[in-house]
Amino acid sequence: MQIYANIEEHKQLLEISIKRELNVEGIFEWISPLSNYKYKEYSGGFLESLGLRHLKESYKDFWPLRTAHWDALAKIDDGTILLFESKSHTGELKSRCRANDSSINQIKKSLKGTYDWLKNGQNQFNEHAWLNKYYQFANRLAHLYYFRGQKHMNNIWLVNIYFENDFSLNMNSNSNKYKTADRSEWEKELNIIKEEMGLINTDMRKYGLIELFLKSSDIKGRENLPLKR
Repeated sequence: MQIYANIEEHKQLLEISIKRELNVEGIFEWISPLSNYKYKEYSGGFLESLGLRHLKESYKDFWPLRTAHWDALAKIDDGTILLFESKSHTGELKSRCRANDSSINQIKKSLKGTYDWLKNGQNQFNEHAWLNKYYQFANRLAHLYYFRGQKHMNNIWLVNIYFENDFSLNMNSNSNKYKTADRSEWEKELNIIKEEMGLINTDMRKYGLIELFLKSSDIKGRENLPLKR
């Protein structure tokens, strides 16, 4: 629940940062998280919520339904679609696939297709890293691969948010288990991941990934920053 509250609190900063990154103007429509809907997390119904119901059949061929859970979803009135993943501490970067036998082959095929898309078939695919070490990151990249392979869908972006020195961890009863991270620590861990996944030299933004490093102190004083030119 806390991670969704973090996003809710940072929405204004997120809008400013994303508009600068993409050099766009426009009005945001936040699909989730919404406090009045108890921070509902979208999984199987996220296509409908984004107005992409027409992709449901092809999506079923690509990925098991109801396995993708998004920390936030938003649209901009210029047609841009945003899928969000957020992290509060570096321990959240590691994860493994827990799909059942009926889904695992479909997932493996789609992850391999994603890697080939990002690397143009160069180098050997490290299935262990993608499936059993950094699966959530791999999962999100796979969705970029799927959506950007659809007609007129280069307007969809994956936004990975990394909260710097997240104070909310100190409010958690398990806070001793986790360590907050500043930007340099986040980047160090992310470089390790990209190295193991064979992506260290890949321009991820070119494929639709935006990485944002946010801290509470950033909120004030940034409302009037100019767009990138």
